[in-house]
Amino acid sequence: MNIFNRLLKKHAKTDSENFLWLRIASTVLFFALAAFSLYGITQAYSMPNQVEKEVALVTYQHNGQFDYLVYVHPSHLYDNPVETSAEGESSLYFTNIIDDITAKFDYDFTSDGPLTNIETDAEIVAIITGPSGWQKEITLDSATGTGSSLTVTFPLELEQFNEIINDIEDELEIRRAEYTGENIYQLVIEARVDITANTGSRQIEDTFVQPMVLNIGRGTLSWDDALALSQRRTVDGFSYKHQGSFSYTIELDKNSLYQANVDTLTSEPYQWPSLYALEPGDTYFLSILDVMLADFSYQFICDKPLNDISQEIEVKAILEFPGVWSKTFTLVSKTNKSGEARVDFAVDIRAFNELASTIRSEISLGPPTHNLTIMAEVHTVAVTDFGNIDEVFTHSLEGTLGSTVLTWNNKLESSQAGSITSPQMVLNSERFIGLSIDEARIVFPITAAITLPFAIYLLAVSMAYRPPPPPKLEREARRAKKKHKGLIVDVKELPHIEGVITVIPLDSLDDLLTTAESLFKPVLHKVEGERHTYWVIDGSIRYQYISEELPKQVKPTNEGSV
Repeated sequence: MNIFNRLLKKHAKTDSENFLWLRIASTVLFFALAAFSLYGITQAYSMPNQVEKEVALVTYQHNGQFDYLVYVHPSHLYDNPVETSAEGESSLYFTNIIDDITAKFDYDFTSDGPLTNIETDAEIVAIITGPSGWQKEITLDSATGTGSSLTVTFPLELEQFNEIINDIEDELEIRRAEYTGENIYQLVIEARVDITANTGSRQIEDTFVQPMVLNIGRGTLSWDDALALSQRRTVDGFSYKHQGSFSYTIELDKNSLYQANVDTLTSEPYQWPSLYALEPGDTYFLSILDVMLADFSYQFICDKPLNDISQEIEVKAILEFPGVWSKTFTLVSKTNKSGEARVDFAVDIRAFNELASTIRSEISLGPPTHNLTIMAEVHTVAVTDFGNIDEVFTHSLEGTLGSTVLTWNNKLESSQAGSITSPQMVLNSERFIGLSIDEARIVFPITAAITLPFAIYLLAVSMAYRPPPPPKLEREARRAKKKHKGLIVDVKELPHIEGVITVIPLDSLDDLLTTAESLFKPVLHKVEGERHTYWVIDGSIRYQYISEELPKQVKPTNEGSV
């Protein structure tokens, strides 16, 4: 029977502890749900149904694109070489069998854009460097043209040049007066071409000079075969090219040196080689590069009709050594366009490279690699029924200019979106923990409605299954342990004391605890059913307090006799 009662008490204690934890967990859950529901309801109903928001009335987009071709001279790299004479090579003729020499100079002016009012003036001069080192300049011929090409034909009188040299040498009294032989001298024939033209935005004025060298010896004429010259130049982004070539015809006297039917010697006609075009994305080598022809196109797209639109386009080139120096050049001056617009321009890459090299040598600073950027700016002004558009769109083509190569990045296209907006009241699209306003106003009240009966249920369970309070003796033992921590020790069996002992019973647990503290002895506590025994052992003396539940008295009843 006692074993059964102990098991019941053990299970009652376990059930009581489990029930306590259940109450704590349920209470925490209840408060969490309640707080969350109240917070959600507050937020849902505090959010306005409509808010003021910037609404796009007009949307539009700027689109810009670069495109280009890089032209290079013929080379073995692209399998189209042109055979040329070795540097310094010359043709040798003998003056004693030369009867007459006629020379010709052909000039062409080519541009990478339209030109008007082209005028050319050419002058052919002979520069004589005499045997004693002096120089004399003589005008041989001149010509004027109104187009991009001209031709000047002129004679070369070697006897006349020899007479001039003799007269000057005699006047200077530098050599013997009786000298009558042929002179040794250098003769440079120089073509000087002045050209003016109008590009529409500016006037071009430039001079092209091309020399042709002849070395006169005793009985010989050495003619330099470098008879052609091409020069590209750029002015404010406008690129053009001078091309000049000399040619000559030598009439011979009868002689035994050449074949009987050869009475005329002519220079080889020069044909300008065709340039080879390279598309975007290649690596471009400066030594064979001629020019880069590029264009920038712009488009403005709008979802509403435009009452008026105009664009002002400007293209610049920026050459820089980052953090040290930067120079800006105008390739296309501000140009007014309308609708879809395009501007064409040329980039003289070799001129930029030469400038970078010059600056680097002047300041003795910087690597042989520089940044070269082509930047297009478009100022667009448009009028719509909802307001005006006034914006600047910028697109850049960025490249790296080295001492021998040029590379561009592949970003040829760019776009920029914009809009005209106005503040308007619209439905509030704000969301709270992923829920719209309408959804939040449904979910959180439902959550609150579920939480309330759940709370009532917890309260009812707590009231119905509240565990009974512990017995009075156990409460007394708990209070004593709490008040005198470490003084009371629970034991299963009280120790057996040998010999004669003196038992001193005490009337209260407090008296026993006071005695234990004064003796510095622990209080041994043993539980036997409803009986709690406390001992303090001091040698042969045992102080004792026993606490137990007394059996309830049965009230007497008076029974009458029948």
